Amino acid sequence: MKKIILVLFAFLLTAGAFAQEVKSVGITDSDVKNFAKNFNAIAKEIDKLGDDDASKLESILEKYGISGPGRFQKFVMMMKCSEVAVFDKTMADDPETAKIMKSMGMDPMAKTRSLINQKDFDVVNANVDLLKDLIK
Repeated sequence: MKKIILVLFAFLLTAGAFAQEVKSVGITDSDVKNFAKNFNAIAKEIDKLGDDDASKLESILEKYGISGPGRFQKFVMMMKCSEVAVFDKTMADDPETAKIMKSMGMDPMAKTRSLINQKDFDVVNANVDLLKDLIK
């Protein structure tokens, strides 16, 4: 899990440095369902990769049903969108906390929101109930 976090952190830093209009990576409904269903297995396989085995990442994601091209970009975008979708769902389920945060001008997801594409987010958000146990 450490390697996946390091890879995602590096990607987020790079993406943040060039923050503009975020382009869609073409996430599909089946990508999100396969992501949710196989997340732990994907994470375990990525953890097993050596430092020089990054080329195998695309094949791991293909094996678990993430469609190409750009499987890694889809995986990263699904991670970011999942965080925001689960946060939004949590706030919707706890309107008192949401009201307090809004009154204080707080949005802990503001930076992450700036790194996601709305079209991709909509696909992920439609499956938020599948994702809520992955993001804690």
